[in-house]
Amino acid sequence: MKNLLNAYVTVLVLFISCNQAKQKTSTVASASFLNDSDGAMTHLKIAEGLSDIHGLSQSDIFSASLNGEEAFVYKSIEIRDKNEHKKQGNSVSYDGVSYLSFSISDPISLQILKGDSSFAEWKVMPEINSAVRKEGNTITISLEKPQKFVVSSKIGEKEHYLIVSAEEPETDIPDKEDKSVLFLEPGIYKYGQAWDPFVDGIKTLYIARGAVVEATIKAKNKKGVKILGRGILSQSFVTHAEESSKEEEWDADWLGVVFIDSEDIEIDGVAIMSSPSYQLEVANCNDVKINNVKLCGFGEHNNDGLHTYSTNVEVTDSFIASNDDRICITGLYDAETGNDELSWDGSNQLKGVPVSNIFIKDIVFWGLDNNGGDIMLTWNGADYAKDITIENTVSLTPSNKAFIAARHGGSADINNLNIKNVKLMHGNLFDIEIGKSNFQGAGGGKIRNMTLENVEIDAGFNAIGKQLIGESEVSNIEGLTLINIMTKEGKLENLNQINITRNDYVSNITIK
Repeated sequence: MKNLLNAYVTVLVLFISCNQAKQKTSTVASASFLNDSDGAMTHLKIAEGLSDIHGLSQSDIFSASLNGEEAFVYKSIEIRDKNEHKKQGNSVSYDGVSYLSFSISDPISLQILKGDSSFAEWKVMPEINSAVRKEGNTITISLEKPQKFVVSSKIGEKEHYLIVSAEEPETDIPDKEDKSVLFLEPGIYKYGQAWDPFVDGIKTLYIARGAVVEATIKAKNKKGVKILGRGILSQSFVTHAEESSKEEEWDADWLGVVFIDSEDIEIDGVAIMSSPSYQLEVANCNDVKINNVKLCGFGEHNNDGLHTYSTNVEVTDSFIASNDDRICITGLYDAETGNDELSWDGSNQLKGVPVSNIFIKDIVFWGLDNNGGDIMLTWNGADYAKDITIENTVSLTPSNKAFIAARHGGSADINNLNIKNVKLMHGNLFDIEIGKSNFQGAGGGKIRNMTLENVEIDAGFNAIGKQLIGESEVSNIEGLTLINIMTKEGKLENLNQINITRNDYVSNITIK
C-alpha cells in the first residue's frame, strides 16, 4: 500500500508539473504573438479544415515566421463564375490576397518568404517606422509596436499581396462557460447565409484566432450584443445577389455582416473575407463601436467596406480593403419590408435615415480594383448626415473616384465634417458631384462646412485632381476649408494650382 501511495504521489506531482509547464507555455505565447491558444495546435486545426472552406486556403505565395516560429498565412480568392460582373475585370481577387494577423506586446522579428525562389522586388505600404531588410525572396521586418500594412512582391509579372495586421493583445476574452457567449475555439464552423447568432440568450459571438467561420451575419432589433475575437468570417461561399436571383446588391440577406434597427453594438477584432456584397453595415442603429476589424475585400465588384448609416458610431484602428467604396457615411439600405426567406421578397424598398456623430480614427484604406472612394460621403442618402470626424488615415492606392467622394443623387444635407491628419499615396483628393435624383435617391441634397487639415499628398500639383460639382444654388457645395495641404512641390496656396474641376455651385472655399 505504501508503495502504491508513493507511486500515486509521484504521478500526481508529475501531472501538476506538466500542467504548470503547459500553463506557463500558454502564458508566454499569449504575451508574444500567438495570443490566446497553442500555436502548433492552432496551425494544425486550421490546416486540417480549410479544404472544406470555399475560396480560403493556406497561402501558396507567402509563408511567415515570428521570432523564428511558424505563423499561419491565409489566402482568400474570388472564384470566377459564368455570371461574373463585368466590373470585376482583372481583379486582384482572382489571384488571391494573403492575410496574416498576430498579437504583439514586445518587439518581434517578422520574416516573410515568397514561395517562388526568384529575386523579389519587395514593397511595404505604407512605409513603416521599422527596420526592414530585403534579401532575395525574403523580407525581414523588426516590429516595435502594433500596426497594419501591406507587403507585396512579384512572381513573374504578377504582383502578389499580403495584408499584415500586428495587433494589441486581446483584453476582452469572454468566459467560455458563460451561457450568453457562443465561444468558437480554433477550428472550422459553418453557419450559412444570413445567420443570426444572437438568439436563445446569446449576447456575444466570440471567434478565437484560428477559428474560421463560413457565414454571413444578419441581425435585426438587437441590443447590447458583441462580435469579438481575432478569427475569420469567410464568405465566398455566397454568390453576389445579382447573380443569385432577382435580389439586388443592397439586399440585407446578401451582405457580409449587417445590423439593422439595433442598439449598443460592439464589433472588435474579426476579419471578413470575400464578402458577396457590402462587407459591414450598421443601418438605423445607435451606439456602435467598431475596433480592429480587418475588412479584406477580395469579393464582388461592389463590396463596399463599411456603411455607417446610424448615430453615435466609433470606428478605430482598422484596415479596410475593398473593390468599391471603403467607408460610405450615408446612403440607402434595405428596409426589410419583404419576408425573411433567402429568396426574392418582392420588394426593392430602400430607406434613408438621419446619420450623426460619426468618429473614424486610425484607418488604413486600400482600394483593390480602381473602383469607388475611400470616404464616400453619400450614395443617395436621405435626411441628414452631420458631425463627422475622421482622423489619422492612410490611403494606399488611387481609385476611379478619390479619397473624399460623393455621388449625391440623394436628398441628405451633409454638414459639419472635420477631416485631419491624412496621408495619400496618390493625387486623387476630391471627386464630389451633387446630382439630380438617381439610383432611387430623391435628389436635392447638399454638402456644407467641410474642413481638411494636415493632408500629405504624395503627388505634384498637376497630378492632384478630380472634381467639385454642385447641381444648383440650393443643391450645392458650400464652405470648404483646406488647412496645411502639403504636396511633393510644397504647400497648397490656391485651388488653381491643382486640377480640380468645379462649377458655379461651389462656394466659400478657404485655403490656409
